[in-house]
Amino acid sequence: MTFETVEQYQRWADETLSLQQAMFPPPACPAWCGLPNGHSYDRVEHDGEMTRHHNSAPEAFAAVWDVEQNRHGEIGGEVFGIEISAECIKSESELTSDQARALASELVAAADLLDEITGVQR
Repeated sequence: MTFETVEQYQRWADETLSLQQAMFPPPACPAWCGLPNGHSYDRVEHDGEMTRHHNSAPEAFAAVWDVEQNRHGEIGGEVFGIEISAECIKSESELTSDQARALASELVAAADLLDEITGVQR
């Protein structure tokens, strides 16, 4: 499938995502997800695979995230990690000592949650 413009692709993607979500509604989120439960998918691929991202603390500088894939009703593909907000790592940004402590605290909390989710014993 080819598209002549970005707008054509975006229209196709939006329509396909709406149809796919109607056929395969998003399941409940993991208990640790800080987004609204059952939030919609972010993207649809040419083969119909839909993806959505879960985030433990959407407003935080550091949070646990994963990617869920739904291929025609089959759910899988979780990839866990700790995401650091782009605002926090801009090359010209300088942190105050309070901001640095807050970031460190969020990183430790995210690491603890990631260990809990993945079953790592410390």
